Amino acid sequence: NSWICPYSQAMNGGSVLFHFANVSIGTNAGVMADGGGFRSFGTAVYGYGQGVSAGSRGGGAGYGGKGGRGENPAATGGNTYGSNRAPTHAGTGGAYGYEWGAGNADGGGSVQIIASNVVCNGIISANGRDAGNLYGGGGSGGGIFITCKAFAGTNGIVRANGGAGASVGGGGGGGRIAIGVNLDEAQRAQLLAGEEIPGLSLYAQDGRFVGTLSATNGTGAYAPKAEVGTKTF
Repeated sequence: NSWICPYSQAMNGGSVLFHFANVSIGTNAGVMADGGGFRSFGTAVYGYGQGVSAGSRGGGAGYGGKGGRGENPAATGGNTYGSNRAPTHAGTGGAYGYEWGAGNADGGGSVQIIASNVVCNGIISANGRDAGNLYGGGGSGGGIFITCKAFAGTNGIVRANGGAGASVGGGGGGGRIAIGVNLDEAQRAQLLAGEEIPGLSLYAQDGRFVGTLSATNGTGAYAPKAEVGTKTF
């Protein structure tokens, strides 16, 4: 029943990096970074972050997948950005429908963990927020980047889903999840530099984690819809 809630800086995306020896997340506990990324609205109508929507009336934000279109055909969803193998960026905030008020659809946060062993039977979450007004676009899912020697769990949930658009808004794109097994800090630095590492273990092939991983897109009213994010390793 205990939670760590990392929040990124809402306008420049500065985020927390956790170093642990070992991590064990039990049921009804975890790391909660929902809506902890870039802000949906401030002095910028279209939100903050690299995946902001164009136009007005609520395009969804992008990150691992593109955001969905809003009511105005010019309100195209935000584009993708960042790395699918080392996703250290936070999610982008969804666009507001008009030039006043707050959209409330902040992007998902950034969960970055370096550890020897990680056992997740609880939740690691960096979802984007749903739009909170008629024309708003959903926030994109955030980024989850874990490097460890082993990743295990029998019923855990790891998610970076996009937020839903409002009734005439676009959905937020899914975020990015990367879990690097059998990696040390030097190899993590290689991934951050965009270098290839032969023989990486995929989480699905490792066999010790049989929970749920999702980077789904948020729902929206118009086509093109938001896209799903990325899950790698």
